[in-house]
Amino acid sequence: MEKLLEFNFELNNTFCDFTVQNLSYNDKIKRLLSHIINAQDIWISRIKNEMSSLEIWEEHSPEDLKKYNELHLEKFKEIISSRNYDETISYNSLSGKPYTTSIEDILTHVAFHGTHHRAQVAQILSENGIKPPASDYIYYIRKAKTT
Repeated sequence: MEKLLEFNFELNNTFCDFTVQNLSYNDKIKRLLSHIINAQDIWISRIKNEMSSLEIWEEHSPEDLKKYNELHLEKFKEIISSRNYDETISYNSLSGKPYTTSIEDILTHVAFHGTHHRAQVAQILSENGIKPPASDYIYYIRKAKTT
């Protein structure tokens, strides 16, 4: 699980840096990348039984995205090292409906959620004639093995 969350962290930073470097950090991309970070914060807060300081569609500068992303990776690693994956968390959805979900399923969701929205960013880039960065998990693993 830690490797999957590190992949999520790395790709969040990659897409943030790439869009800034290519002058493509527009309103749509800002909204999607911010949403990934905000959702991570909300899930961490649910696991820790705290209130998130971020709103689901709050928008952030690239610098703040990376700052939050770093903080979230540290918190995810702490959760992984201190909590049981099978432990269930009771929480309310953003619409107020109560749910109970295992920590393992929440952490898996966080990674897939980020992948989904980074794919949307990649589509926006492609539609604007910009080749997006590689974002497949296998590319991440291959790169990690060579560095």
